[in-house]
Amino acid sequence: MQGKPPGHILARQPWNTGTSSGSDPYTELAVAVVLQAVEDYIKVLKKLLKGNLCADEETDCEIKKQQIERFFRSPDYEFYIAFMNTEIEPETLIYHCCLRAKEQFKEERKNEKEKICKQAEKSREYHNEGGDNDELR
Repeated sequence: MQGKPPGHILARQPWNTGTSSGSDPYTELAVAVVLQAVEDYIKVLKKLLKGNLCADEETDCEIKKQQIERFFRSPDYEFYIAFMNTEIEPETLIYHCCLRAKEQFKEERKNEKEKICKQAEKSREYHNEGGDNDELR
């Protein structure tokens, strides 16, 4: 792998995409296309990781995943990357997107578990503080 580290594309750091900066609109378009593909890819990977999809949803996700992977391996991707003045190999990008999807999935599951625990704690507090007071019966 040459050029900037692949993590940069995921963090949106290597390119100035602000229109007021006077940057090239073609570069901005290239960045937008690649970043949208990255975001869509991570989103579909997280759906697949989450599971609980019906057969049609899972098939749709697998198809979308394959379509995005084909884009990353296509001459179109190489064209956009050339505008961005960087060299991120498709397989490296796919790998880092998978890592990012797994990290986000784990974080979301952790947050969901914490939310459930907080709700359970509030429920216990409610019942212990008189919400379910036997003396009133």
